[in-house]
Amino acid sequence: MREVKSPDGRFRAIAFTRACGATTGFSSQLSIVEGSAALGTSSGNALSIDDDHGKAIALGRGGPAIGMEWTSPRELTVHFDERVRIFREDPNVAGITVIYVKDAIGRSSNASSMPR
Repeated sequence: MREVKSPDGRFRAIAFTRACGATTGFSSQLSIVEGSAALGTSSGNALSIDDDHGKAIALGRGGPAIGMEWTSPRELTVHFDERVRIFREDPNVAGITVIYVKDAIGRSSNASSMPR
């Protein structure tokens, strides 16, 4: 899991992986939460992706990498592999504008290290 605070410290962007059972692989999730609010156990409120049956690179025993960078207190840029399968990609969460960039995640210096 990786967490990045907004420049004003009011929000946190949290990348994490989920395993949804023996018949499915791992997915990568991104949630945006206020202050010190708990992440909870639900899926990501901003982004949910998987490796699309091996088309995108997954990290270890986790899902695809997610890179993230706050560009202002209310704008977050998120990078991920263009070959992923997208389940959720919300452009506005809790008043935060989320800009998604689909590229070769290996070129992003802010790629998150998902747990193995």
